[in-house]
Amino acid sequence: MPSLAFSFLVLASLFGASAEARSDPCAGMLVPAESGLRCEVATGDAAPGTIARIVPQAGQFADLSRMTVRELDRRRDELAWTRPGRWLESRMEVDLGAYVEALSRFARDPDSPLASDGVRRAIQALALGLGRLGRLALAACDRPTRNHAGHHLLRCRYGGEGFALHMQVRLVAAGDRRYAINIRTLSDRRLRHFEAIANSFRPTS
Repeated sequence: MPSLAFSFLVLASLFGASAEARSDPCAGMLVPAESGLRCEVATGDAAPGTIARIVPQAGQFADLSRMTVRELDRRRDELAWTRPGRWLESRMEVDLGAYVEALSRFARDPDSPLASDGVRRAIQALALGLGRLGRLALAACDRPTRNHAGHHLLRCRYGGEGFALHMQVRLVAAGDRRYAINIRTLSDRRLRHFEAIANSFRPTS
């Protein structure tokens, strides 16, 4: 569960949200400055539409610790409307592949802040193990469920002590609109932050 202090900051930010920012996808969620995270808008990715990304402000671990939010297109993601659980599972498989690529790049980078050979080998081993999972990736996941915020949710945890990768996929319904929230991080602390921010998400019109 997110810490009480961080959750309080998220709730306090709600009262300062500006109605003028309703067209900004970052305006649909609350990212307190004290979290050390920032929300940025990205376009032109492989996925269609505008994407809001919540990443560490320092940027060094942006590819390893991030949360994204995007509105879905029913023509591409029909399962999100008809079979939410299956859609969550399909997105976990896709997102895991993207994470393995990012993790492998980070492990190979000679300028990585994780300079220890032992740590780098641990990251490489995790990336290799994840890359071999394929559809078995879902074996490390809980069953799709719904949380107190009404989000359809799939939680997964890969690895063991030292390096455990936390991943979540959420499906948020707002009338006939659907939104995907993806969370991935190696940090328990960041996971709690991302969960609090995800719970605060309210689609803007």
